[in-house]
Amino acid sequence: MDTGADQSTCGGNAWIPLYDTGEKVRCNGYYQGDKTQEVPVVPIMSLVTCIEVANEEPFLILIHQACYIKDENQTESLCLPYQAMEHEVKFDLTPLGQLNESGTPGKNV
Repeated sequence: MDTGADQSTCGGNAWIPLYDTGEKVRCNGYYQGDKTQEVPVVPIMSLVTCIEVANEEPFLILIHQACYIKDENQTESLCLPYQAMEHEVKFDLTPLGQLNESGTPGKNV
């Protein structure tokens, strides 16, 4: 999750495209590919991936209106939590080394 991202971005082989909106955006600033090339123009899509957390049941994340960087060298994705929070999905966005309002430290999952 990235609360500071301007746009959700799904990258690499982990994401399965479901729907292409037909819209495109120039993706500057966040791109791990060849930085000597002009920044890519990427499609805006709906995509899904499966998340596996140790000792937890795997779950799917479906993201709508996200930039899609198909490049297999793109190993990170930026996911804005706010749209999901409007649909009552709960996130603990407590940074590592900080305590949340329950006194529990943030953790990297």
